[in-house]
Order: sequence, then C-alpha cells, then structure tokens
Amino acid sequence: MVQIFILKNPFLSKNLKWYQQLSYLSASFFWFFAYSRVIFYTAPLLYLFFGLKIYNANAIEMLAYVVPHMSMAVMMSYFLYAKVRNPFFSELYETVLSFFTLPAIISVLLNPRSPTFNVTPKGQEMMEDHISDLAVPFVIVFTLVGFGFVASVFRLLMYPYEADVILMTTGWNLLNFLLLIAAIGVTSEKKEVRKSIRIPMNTHCKVITKDNEYSGIMGDLSEGGINMTPDNLEIKLEDIFKKEPSVELEIADIDGIPFRIPSKFLQAFGWGKNLVFIFDDMEKNIVLRQKLVQIIYGNTTKWKEIEDDKPIMSPGQSFMFIVKQSYKNAMFKEAYIFTFFKMKDYLIKGNR
Repeated sequence: MVQIFILKNPFLSKNLKWYQQLSYLSASFFWFFAYSRVIFYTAPLLYLFFGLKIYNANAIEMLAYVVPHMSMAVMMSYFLYAKVRNPFFSELYETVLSFFTLPAIISVLLNPRSPTFNVTPKGQEMMEDHISDLAVPFVIVFTLVGFGFVASVFRLLMYPYEADVILMTTGWNLLNFLLLIAAIGVTSEKKEVRKSIRIPMNTHCKVITKDNEYSGIMGDLSEGGINMTPDNLEIKLEDIFKKEPSVELEIADIDGIPFRIPSKFLQAFGWGKNLVFIFDDMEKNIVLRQKLVQIIYGNTTKWKEIEDDKPIMSPGQSFMFIVKQSYKNAMFKEAYIFTFFKMKDYLIKGNR
C-alpha cells in the first residue's frame, strides 16, 4: 500500500472525488503503523536505560491526558466494533507485523520500484511443534524489555525524585512485556492434532444397531465423526456399544433429509453422557462425504449461529484472554534456543 501511495498518489488523480482520495489516503497511511509501534516498544527502554525523556511529562500530566485518551480510545473501539472484533486483538496484530513491515516501508521509501511481492505458502500442515523463523526479533525485544524492569529498579534507587515517571514508564514497559509474550505465543507453532474441523450442531440423530435404535442430540460434527448425548441416560449405552461397536448413524443433510453413515463406537466420557463415534471409510464413500461437507461448510446459517453465539468480551476480558492463551502456547525455551543459533549463524556469516 505504501508503494501504491507513492507511485499512484490519490491526490494526483483527477478521476477521484475528494472523499475517494481521503479513503485511499487512509488505507495507505494505515500501514505506517509499524513506525509508531516500534517507537511504542523502544521509547520506555530509552528512558529506563539512558534517561531519554521521549514523552516528557510527569505522573499527573499522564493521568490527566494520556490515561483518559487511551481509555476513551479503547472504549470507543469497543463500542463500534465489539460485535466483530475483540479489543486488543488489533494491538497484537500490529505488534507481530510491525517489526517486519518497518524495514519494508523504509525500503519502499528509498526505492519505490524495487520491492517485490512474495506469495505466502498455502496448505501447510503442522506435524510437530516448532518455532517460526519470525520469532527472532520478538525474543530479542522481549529480553530487552525484561532488562528494562531491572533498569527501572536501579533508576528508582538512583533518582528517587523521578519515582512517578519511573513507575509510569515501568507500567508502560509491562504492557509491552505482555504483548511480546503474545507475539512469541503467535510464533510458537503447535502441531495440528485434529484432522478435520469440528462444529457444534445441537440437532437430533439416531444410532442404529442390528436389534435397536437409540436417539440423542448430536453435540458436534466433523468429517471424522460425531459427539452425541443420548436422550435416555438411564440405559448404559457405553456397555452396549462396546459389545457391538459397528453401528449406523442417522443424521439429516443440509435439506433436512435423513441419511445413514456406517460408523464405529470410539469412547464415552462424562459418565456416559457423551458418546463419540467415528465414521467408516469416508474417503471411499464420496456421496456420503459430499453430504458431510455440505453440512459442515455449506450451511451458512449454522456458521452465522456459531458466530452470533460467541460471547462479546469486554476490553479487560479480551486482554486477559490474549495473555493467558499466548502464555500457554508460547514455547519460551525453544524460542531462545532457536534465536541463539540464528544469531550465531548471522554473526558467523557477517565475519566471513
């Protein structure tokens, strides 16, 4: 977009109306967020390490101007976009992109016609846990931000009269620290355990054996099987299906017409309240697989219901969700080992 803005400046186009020019300008200038994001992460470190007051204000001024401004920005974003975007997800998105987008922006500004577009690989499968090559800058900045807390303690001991500014800057540094945890979590690639996507259904289904049939509610469905809750929990269906695992499942297709799928009982959990069945030889039975694909992927009403049922998270809930999920996913040890060897290779190549 920066390249397009420079080479095809909307204000130089006579075919665009003024509001179209402003729209193109807004879309192009958005990508300069990388500059402000990098400054956002380095500014508190410049003060904590070197005493440079990038944001020259005391605690009272920050509480009077900065905190209300940021609070209102978050609340306005929540008011306008809460139904389609959770708060602080944009901050994580911009954080992950900024460290790679800024060099590209500088390259475009220096030579607008030189950059080329690389297509990202598609259809990749994660067979094992690994660290993405993109993790290196986040690990380095994460380490610097961690040392920033140590520097804040020394600065507080050496300059106690700046305690209010040091504490506010340390709080800013803490926010960066949590967002960088999320960034490392994003670059920690976990292997894909589930073979196919699973969607909630909450529709009626039947399990048919040689001698009987049992009705229930299909909790979720995938191309591999279903999770079912029996209507009659007094009957120990787990014992019945263990003796006779091969059954037929009757579910309704996208038009509401019932059809049967040869299946096998896999397991029960939740004290027999949930029964799991897997489908037999779906790769060979193209007709049945087409019906399943239509139910799972072709029912836009179901996907809309799933989207509408998602709870709207408050800004605090959304931020804690990001931090918790990222912390659980982040592979810190592997990320540091990977970064060490990457930096080692870089230094060896640089000395040649």
